[in-house]
Parts: sequence; structure tokens; C-alpha cells
Amino acid sequence: MTTGVAPVKQALVRALRANSTLHALVGSTGINEGTEPRSVDYPYIVYSITHAYREHDGTNVSVVTDVDVWSVSDSQVQAHTLDQLVADALEEKVLDFSGLGSGQTSLLCRRIGDLSSTDVDGAGTRIYQMAGIYRIWTDQQRTA
Repeated sequence: MTTGVAPVKQALVRALRANSTLHALVGSTGINEGTEPRSVDYPYIVYSITHAYREHDGTNVSVVTDVDVWSVSDSQVQAHTLDQLVADALEEKVLDFSGLGSGQTSLLCRRIGDLSSTDVDGAGTRIYQMAGIYRIWTDQQRTA
């Protein structure tokens, strides 16, 4: 039996919060899963699991997870700055799974793509969104 992507999401958020400059810009409510936060000022981070699969061998299971991490701001410069801070926190890193009880071991987190978008929010404010697509490899001993 293997664990799912919940520990991967926890380790991802842990790595983002550990970057003190990033944390200072978005605060404790500025990192959100899957949806834009309500009643939160810009800037903020939104991440989404886009794909995960398992590779089995005789004794271990590797879980490979792709995550989009969006940096959203009403300032184009700030959106790019946040995107770079996210990259600093995640790219080519071994994420910390300690204390999560998943049995997973982080192998690597690598940026594999980039996305960019502009939009207008409900108040008519132009917003800028920069994203990195990250692939996270973990390994876990098979129990069944």
C-alpha cells in the first residue's frame, strides 16, 4: 500500500513557507490549494496537483507528482519576483517529509515548465499570474 499526494502537498507548502522572503510577501494565508482565496489582498500563491503516477519495482514505489504553482499579483513585477522566490524554494530541492508519517522519502523537486497569464479580477483590477510546473519524485517502501 502506498500513500497518496497529501504528504507531497504538505512538504511543498512547508518548503514555500520556509523561504522567509516569500513568506513575508504572502503571509500565512497567502499559500492556497486549488483556488484563489477570498478576502485576501494581493499577492498570493495558488498550487494545484495536475498529475501523479506511481512506478513500481520489486520493493519500492516511486510517486511522481506534477504541481502548478501560480504567483498572483496586481503588479507584473511582483508576480515575477514571487515566481522567482517560489523557484528558489523548490527548484532542485529535496523536500522535507519528516514528521508527516507517510513513509515517503523525497528524491527531487525540479521545475519542468513555465506558464504566464493575465486576467481581470471581480473588482476590475488587472492581475498577473506566473507559474512554474514542478515535478516531485518521492520513494516509498511497498508494504503490500
